[in-house]
Amino acid sequence: MPMKKLICLLLLTYMLPVTSCQDKLEPEVETNYLDYGTRKEMREQALRTLHDYYIVSDKSKNYYEVIAREADRFILNYYPAGELLSFCNDQGSGWSQQYRVDLSQLKRLADLSINLDTLHSFIYRDTIISKTAEWVEVKTNGEPTIHYR
Repeated sequence: MPMKKLICLLLLTYMLPVTSCQDKLEPEVETNYLDYGTRKEMREQALRTLHDYYIVSDKSKNYYEVIAREADRFILNYYPAGELLSFCNDQGSGWSQQYRVDLSQLKRLADLSINLDTLHSFIYRDTIISKTAEWVEVKTNGEPTIHYR
């Protein structure tokens, strides 16, 4: 085999996987991946993790999110400028809920250690936090695919 063909073959073998399998990341989104804990632990810590992650950030992004990739596969996304908290219960199943939440309300949810499984019923009883009237699209590094209302 001529040397040029061998070099081309080697380059294709090693470069193709590097260039074709990279995840496309949204430049406006800062993502914290949760890859530890049980389902219950991740869902109990998600709001606290999101709040703390946003607080210590340099505030250079438009969206901040926590994504559980393995066993639980949820997305919790916060858009501070629009005061939106969006939740995808299972990646691939679409966005489930979206709420108007300012930073003080996000802190309150985090301090109360609201489990994501009970988030909707808690917010339903809370007169300060409300569901969005119409769905507002958000940017994410997760894969929610579609949303349901």
